[in-house]
Amino acid sequence: MKEVEDLWASALGRNLLNYSPNGTVVINLVYGKDQKRTENEQALSSRINILKKQVEMSKKEYQRLLKSFQKKKNELQTTISHYEELAKDYNKKIARWKTGSDIPKGKKQDIEKMKQQIAYLQSQIKKKHKNSESLRKRVNSKSKHLNTIIDLQNQMIAKYNNTFSDPQKFDQGRYIKDGNKERINIYQFSNRAELKTVLAHEAGHAMGLGHVDNPKSIMNAMMDKQDIFHLSLTREDIEAIRKRCQ
Repeated sequence: MKEVEDLWASALGRNLLNYSPNGTVVINLVYGKDQKRTENEQALSSRINILKKQVEMSKKEYQRLLKSFQKKKNELQTTISHYEELAKDYNKKIARWKTGSDIPKGKKQDIEKMKQQIAYLQSQIKKKHKNSESLRKRVNSKSKHLNTIIDLQNQMIAKYNNTFSDPQKFDQGRYIKDGNKERINIYQFSNRAELKTVLAHEAGHAMGLGHVDNPKSIMNAMMDKQDIFHLSLTREDIEAIRKRCQ
């Protein structure tokens, strides 16, 4: 309220409000459904932000696993190609040997060496296939997990938009005059800047101001376009208070 006092004083260069524990306009902070709604909004927003971080982390892990799987898959395919080429050559030489065709000297040693190479490649194929299959399952599992939390995030965002995305009227507070008694009831605010904006708006009503058309004005009926973190009076706000003070 001290800041609100200074804000309105800047309009005419004179004190328009005086905040005091014994002031004639009582300010009440009322906890009800509106403030509860704000707490629900903040809680849901916090859950969405947590899920967003989880999605980002899961995407990175998924990409890492997928890249590793593709690498292992390529290594497996290279080994299989090498095996098939060697096996083809081996079978060709065996066929020539059985038909009595010309076989180089030391063919038994060459063939034995080829058999050993083929056996080694078979074991490597088996090993690489096992590793590749293990990574494939991990990639699929991570993909399912990622899709699940993305769906959950989308559901929460849709719920948030359906529940909280409409522009707010200045129903967060209300100036009430009942005979000689005056009061400002504050029903809802999500942060200090919003509280200050609501107080400035209702203080304007307490000084006899009505609503103005500029959506960026403090005295506009909607709390939507004001820069609440750098709150200032617009030309329309100043004109309204000048007219009132005349």
